[in-house]
Amino acid sequence: MRNRFYDLPEEDREQLVQLKSWLLELPRGLPQGDDRTRYLFEIYNEYLSTSNIIQEETCSSCRGKVFRKTMEAIETYETNGIHGEY
Repeated sequence: MRNRFYDLPEEDREQLVQLKSWLLELPRGLPQGDDRTRYLFEIYNEYLSTSNIIQEETCSSCRGKVFRKTMEAIETYETNGIHGEY
């Protein structure tokens, strides 16, 4: 079964991994209005969501969902490689 994290273009996978240190330093989750947060929502809504419901940055529970899924993707890339060698 193909992991949907590998549906992302490779450059986006690399970008997510580069954002890990920023994500880990956030005291209260994704900040609303930040360009990086907007980018993560674009990635989530385009590639990572399992439903057709668009997540909005203004929704605090949505920011939590996007944060958790982004961290899961980063862990997958760190474990299995950016290219999906597993």
